[in-house]
Amino acid sequence: MGGLMMIIGMTLGWAWGVIVAKAALAARPAADTTRIVEALGRQAAADSQATNVDSSITYQDLIYSGFVLDGRVTAVYFVLILVFIYLMARMRASNPNSQL
Repeated sequence: MGGLMMIIGMTLGWAWGVIVAKAALAARPAADTTRIVEALGRQAAADSQATNVDSSITYQDLIYSGFVLDGRVTAVYFVLILVFIYLMARMRASNPNSQL
């Protein structure tokens, strides 16, 4: 029974993550996304020429350092993850005798 509950929990978490990602992507207009990706490409090419490092590595480095971060997307992720945690805590509080 515990294994089944783990599978259900992982599936529920995955499904909520898909919903959150879709909502977060809808928070940023497509024109902004296109503009940021083009600027990322230009910056990666410039950094690659300046440092003689492969452009894919500088592209990845820029992404990991937060070049494409947007406050709206981050806020949507934060709020919806908190909602999920709250709902799971409410569900757990409404059935306190269940086994973990």
